[in-house]
Amino acid sequence: MQTVSLLRADILDQLAPAGFGPPLHVHHREDEGFYILEGQVDFVCDGQTFHLSPGSWVFLPRDLAHAYKVRGAQPARMLTFTFPAGFEGFVKEVGSPAPRRTLPPEEAPDVARIAAVGAKYGMEILGPPPD
Repeated sequence: MQTVSLLRADILDQLAPAGFGPPLHVHHREDEGFYILEGQVDFVCDGQTFHLSPGSWVFLPRDLAHAYKVRGAQPARMLTFTFPAGFEGFVKEVGSPAPRRTLPPEEAPDVARIAAVGAKYGMEILGPPPD
């Protein structure tokens, strides 16, 4: 994952493995947008599911519960935008820089740690990832 802060926004270039999905959560400090570059991703936003493919964009205002899940057998690559900038601190705290543009070995996320760090950045975990 790579992050860039530009014009009061964070831009993350992320590669997510097939089947990956963050827990249902809400950002209280920033709006978030996703632009799908590769793969198929289902977003759950405010109780509705949206099926996105390359070239699709979704905008999620702050305080809107959401999650996503990478569908199919292929990973997904997406650009994630947060407005205003500042959420990159969360990414740096819970993640680690990738030495190369490949997926790391799969490991179970430490949800308690993610929730604790997320709280520092105005993010609240609400439940498990979507099925």
